[in-house]
Amino acid sequence: MPIGDTTYRRVGPHVEVNLANNGIYATFMINEVLGRLDCPAEPRLLYLKAHLHAYTSYFIPDTLTGRTGTEEAFHCLASGYSQPWSPIKMFPYQSLVALASLTPIRNYYPKDRKVLHQPTWNLDLTTHIQHDGFREMIDRILAKSAQLALFSSDNMQSTLPPLHSEGSSFLTARANRRREDFRRPNSCLLNFEPLTDLVYSSRDILGTGTSRKNALRSISLLRNWPDKIPTTDDLAGILQNWPVIGGCHDTFDKVILSDLLDIEIDTAWGSLVNLCRNATFKDVYRLMFLFVLMSFSDHANIEVIQTMIAYSIFEDLKQLTPPKWAIYIDFRFNKMPQMKDVLEWIEPCLIPYPPDARSISEFNLAHRQIKLLKANQVAYEKTQNTEAKRLVSFLLPQWPCVEPTVKGFDVSATPLINVDLAMDIVRNKWSCLFQNYELSRYIVQVQRVSLCVRK
Repeated sequence: MPIGDTTYRRVGPHVEVNLANNGIYATFMINEVLGRLDCPAEPRLLYLKAHLHAYTSYFIPDTLTGRTGTEEAFHCLASGYSQPWSPIKMFPYQSLVALASLTPIRNYYPKDRKVLHQPTWNLDLTTHIQHDGFREMIDRILAKSAQLALFSSDNMQSTLPPLHSEGSSFLTARANRRREDFRRPNSCLLNFEPLTDLVYSSRDILGTGTSRKNALRSISLLRNWPDKIPTTDDLAGILQNWPVIGGCHDTFDKVILSDLLDIEIDTAWGSLVNLCRNATFKDVYRLMFLFVLMSFSDHANIEVIQTMIAYSIFEDLKQLTPPKWAIYIDFRFNKMPQMKDVLEWIEPCLIPYPPDARSISEFNLAHRQIKLLKANQVAYEKTQNTEAKRLVSFLLPQWPCVEPTVKGFDVSATPLINVDLAMDIVRNKWSCLFQNYELSRYIVQVQRVSLCVRK
């Protein structure tokens, strides 16, 4: 077989391929046992074999290989002996260029808008010879060659001409994946995961998704204004999953559609409660518009929304007075301050043990002296721990209150604690716990009423 430039032309449903005779020949042995053409493991011959298989491909499989030329070319290129072990030179590169040119060029039309798809085929080749997978396969081989070139003193890689433009890589990859769905089995092409068609949800057909069900449930409750309503039986558990809960001091003022569809119900919880507590049956259409939009989501907490709707319908819930606080952070139902918690709060306020002779040079001290200094430090820390527990024991009986006080406590009896700094920290955390405690008491009342009106 001569190794020269390839020319081709269409002859009806076939393609006539001619190789220029430059005096250089390649020999391929017919291996009937393995069903393939054999040649020495040289890149020039390996890529030429794939090149000739691809250009002489027909839709009828060959009797020797059992594959079409395109399938055999892919099989050759994907095999281990076709992977480069040194930078690819010019002669093997010419076969790779010829293989890459078998991929149709696909672009968008117009080019600046993704509206239409415009493929460019080679009219001198049949469509079953041209395949969208060749360019991707050749790019992988050349990428490996470029990595090997980094460790080679030969600068041949930079002199190789670039491949032709592939157009839109996305359109080429999409066409390749779609073509894979229709290839015959066991064709030894690249195995891609089969693609499933996307289902277009037309606007004239009502869907049956979760968002629609949630919206219908909310609007049905408001339209019927029932005597019983399916509220949640674990409102406290739901609120504990919210890092921040908005208080009932504000007015709900969201009116934009995007704000209502993507509402963060945890921060708007208190203002929604206020809105529903002040609503009557005359406001039913306003409530419909509000809660239908809030419900129209696959992730909407429909149990919380139904509890909000219950506020609008039942007077017993409206008569409950919510706590006055603006915000609740890290809510935990009925959580109270414990000895262990408060000790952790004031730990940064403990006055450290002062430096002694060990901090200067421990090597110059006698063992007995070092032992005495360590005993003094242990005694200091023990006394400090006792003082901290005495302070905490004075504060805990003051619960529940907004802020604890040290009035009546002998501060001079705790010289190893910065009491002022400790109380600043304790008041801040104590206040958050007290606010959450009042919210817990309110939730207990809400839950008691909700159970009475629950279906």
